Amino acid sequence: MISILVVWVHVKVGVSHSVASKVLQALQLILMTILHILEAALLSFGATVRLSDLNIPHDVRTAYWLHFTEPDIICRACCPKCFSLIPHPIPWWCQWRASPRSRPCYTGLWKTQNTRSGLKMVPWSLYTTQSFDSWLESFLSLEKLLNMVSKRLFSSI
Repeated sequence: MISILVVWVHVKVGVSHSVASKVLQALQLILMTILHILEAALLSFGATVRLSDLNIPHDVRTAYWLHFTEPDIICRACCPKCFSLIPHPIPWWCQWRASPRSRPCYTGLWKTQNTRSGLKMVPWSLYTTQSFDSWLESFLSLEKLLNMVSKRLFSSI
């Protein structure tokens, strides 16, 4: 519930990533201190009890990943000049034509990129979208959970 609350504060209220992560870490420290105090108090009465450690994520992205599904991302090559979507496998040059008798666009679709392991050929331009079905599922589950948390938080006020 703690991580869901912090995700709610991050998404719904607009608290920054760094602040939400610090809140998670602070709540972890507070709750662990309370558990250690309870263990010490029980030990003073002669009861040896080991309370379980809490596994609260230290980062809001991890908390989000644990409780919510991410939408599927679809990434396709796109011509940087005419913006036509390119099917796989990606050819070297764009073959799109405005009409069957017109000239092809013939813009280069690849570029070299310097990486740690040397030069690498990558598509010049990418068009990224989300799968609508997985986005809708993710959005509805997030909205349902966040509404439930906000109702519980503000019903006691």
